[in-house]
Amino acid sequence: MCRLAAAYEAAKAGKKVIVLEKMPTFGGNSVINGGEMTAVGAPQQKDAGIKNSLDLWMKDTVTAGLGLSQMDKAKELADNMMVCYEWLKNEMGVKFKPVITQDGGHSVPRSVVADNGSGSGFINPMHQKCEQAGVSLLAAELAEGSLAHDFPGNNCAVGLKVGHSFRELEAGHELGISFVGQHAATCLLSGNPEPVRDR
Repeated sequence: MCRLAAAYEAAKAGKKVIVLEKMPTFGGNSVINGGEMTAVGAPQQKDAGIKNSLDLWMKDTVTAGLGLSQMDKAKELADNMMVCYEWLKNEMGVKFKPVITQDGGHSVPRSVVADNGSGSGFINPMHQKCEQAGVSLLAAELAEGSLAHDFPGNNCAVGLKVGHSFRELEAGHELGISFVGQHAATCLLSGNPEPVRDR
């Protein structure tokens, strides 16, 4: 989901963007989750007459996180929560149910839900918007190894396995791509301790 958002905004700014997805379809876990997001101050919450505030959300976040929350990141999320909601709704065309729900760790209902009750309610409109913006979306393309980025002028290169399949590990063929005077970003998750980088 984060890659599609970044790709769309970069393409809208006039950049040529290629998104590589190792799986056959885009979205990862986001496309199969419950399609919910926290949105303090959303219309659904106001319509239900629920009293809420960012301070209360911060308190709930710290409590649910057993005091281990990174407060600077929590505050950044709080400050941009409604910005993200409005962007998804107005820019991406995501449709939300006219209800508000309450998830674990929250003291009041404050989660909005995609109209189809699935993360695909976010991913599919974002995928379509990226295509309309001219983003090249390539699925089943496995980036092998780290990006080689020690070239002058922001040049970089990446090794790919085109037509990759986790069911057939030998499927596909190798291909190298170089980006001259461009930036490449990697979205690194879970076991990889390195942060997202812009190269």
